[in-house]
Amino acid sequence: MLEKLLHWFCGEVELRIRGAELERFLNRCALAGIQPRKIRRTQIDEMSIRLSAADFHRLGRMRKRTRCRVHITRRIGAPFLWKRYRFRFGLWAGILVLLLTCFELRTRIWVIETSFPDGVDGTAVMQELEGLGIHAGMRAEDVVPAELRLAVLGAREDLSFFAANVEGSVLRVVTGAAKEAPEVEDKVTVRDVVAVKDGVIEKQIVRRGTAQCIPGDAVVKGQLLVDALVETQTEWGSDRLVTAEADIWAKTKYAAACVMPETVQKTSLTGKETTRYALCIGKTRINFYGKQCAFPENCDRIYSIHSVRLNEYLTLPIALYSETCRYYTSKEQALDEIRMQSCIRSGTRHRVRRQLVQGSLSEEDYAWEPGDGVLTAQTVVWCYEQIGEVVEDGRTEEDLPKEEETQENEESET
Repeated sequence: MLEKLLHWFCGEVELRIRGAELERFLNRCALAGIQPRKIRRTQIDEMSIRLSAADFHRLGRMRKRTRCRVHITRRIGAPFLWKRYRFRFGLWAGILVLLLTCFELRTRIWVIETSFPDGVDGTAVMQELEGLGIHAGMRAEDVVPAELRLAVLGAREDLSFFAANVEGSVLRVVTGAAKEAPEVEDKVTVRDVVAVKDGVIEKQIVRRGTAQCIPGDAVVKGQLLVDALVETQTEWGSDRLVTAEADIWAKTKYAAACVMPETVQKTSLTGKETTRYALCIGKTRINFYGKQCAFPENCDRIYSIHSVRLNEYLTLPIALYSETCRYYTSKEQALDEIRMQSCIRSGTRHRVRRQLVQGSLSEEDYAWEPGDGVLTAQTVVWCYEQIGEVVEDGRTEEDLPKEEETQENEESET
């Protein structure tokens, strides 16, 4: 590539050499230090070569000795272009105006690329930028990122981060949503732990509150597992209400009936494939086909759109649509019992795992009942999962018995 540029700047002359002693002509050029390029023989007594402008002037005394005629077919390079167009002032003025216009366009903002995450009102931010004088077509040097950042953050309370960076003719705006202050948990709120599912308790870890069951107990949905009321164990203490915290692990049961047909439809491609095209110019569509694909119910259609893009941001309203139809045939295929059972087991595990919040599968039991073209499975799956859920209690410290009432109750009991 560099060699081509050097030859173009120095100038070249393409010649047509005719004569009976072409080989002698090339030998004479080699002895004289002339270096021809792109030698191409067009006829038995004719060839085409390229020489530099300096070597061309040295051919004068060689033409007669080799009995060859030399004709100039092309003049290539910057010296010849300059000689041809040097007095065309209108052309040079147009080139100068074009260069100045390109330079001026390069110094302006033409694309504003934004990034608005969830929680940020993008329309309001863009209106704020327009109010500050930020728009497409403005000069890039007029954008001061630091001042723009302070102005936008001071006007928008829903932003925690704002940055504006100029990259060529693109202004990239990046924002971050202001994080809401986390809700402070009310330590005074009284909460209990109840069961969200039926099960048999296998393990429990009570950190706060009073346990109302022990491992081995069967519980039902909604049953109280850990009470928020903590009774005092000393004579000088008093009962109190807390926020119950506990992990209750239990053995739960899931039962369902699964049905699967003994045959399935299997498809296979025939190898036949047709493609049709359409050209869209704006809202006008030009179809390059005359009829629909045959057997549309037995083919897969694949659509693709090829748009004309000048750069990363500018797309012309011209697109080529292609629709490829791949034909297939379908037939029934019988499934063996082992494969059907494997599919039912896999589907049952998937459905049960979707219902688990925190836990795992422990045991599975299947009862198979084939017949009438289907395989029925009565499934029972045992799981080991956490069933405790924290709920509001509703009691307050005023609901607790007073110390005087406690003493009166104890005296009455004695």
